[in-house]
Amino acid sequence: GFGAIVMNCKRLTRLSVSGLLTDKAFAYIGGHGKLIKTLSVAFAGNSDMSLQHVFEGCTRLQKLEANCEGLWGCSSANA
Repeated sequence: GFGAIVMNCKRLTRLSVSGLLTDKAFAYIGGHGKLIKTLSVAFAGNSDMSLQHVFEGCTRLQKLEANCEGLWGCSSANA
């Protein structure tokens, strides 16, 4: 599944995902996406832990685009 993609694409610098991804999926991103500079997510994550996994693991992250209507308590964000 999704974890296998993130674990095996070691040089991944950009990632765009959409769907109801769980905190576990974001733990994979944070744990294995060390080179990710740009992350785009839509309708993803089921708690604030999702973002914590990303921010702690993706230390090279420069751009986060999020369309999180109804999730994380926001309507939309582009940081």
